[in-house]
Amino acid sequence: ALCAARHFDRALQVAEEGARQARARGDAPGELAASRSTLEVHMCRGQTWDALRAVGQALDLAAAVGDRGEQASLLSTSAKLNLQVHRWDDALNAAKRSLKLCQDDEGGCAGE
Repeated sequence: ALCAARHFDRALQVAEEGARQARARGDAPGELAASRSTLEVHMCRGQTWDALRAVGQALDLAAAVGDRGEQASLLSTSAKLNLQVHRWDDALNAAKRSLKLCQDDEGGCAGE
């Protein structure tokens, strides 16, 4: 909602604080959700490089909690972001990794 209302600075602050609090509690799924929010704010702002850094952090968290569907989704996002900055090989590799996760998950990545 904060992103939709163009309150980007506040939205980023809320997402980053949520990630810090989740990390302090040892709540990896909560930290992943907050990191995903941070990524989305950077995307709303059009900050592709910051979004790429955020997607990398979120991918690490998704792997740590074993959320293969979220990993596939984040890899798909990474592919799109890499295309925006003309990193063709990185985009292709991310798309291939996403596809592999979905294939291994036997259709568990519908919509990616």
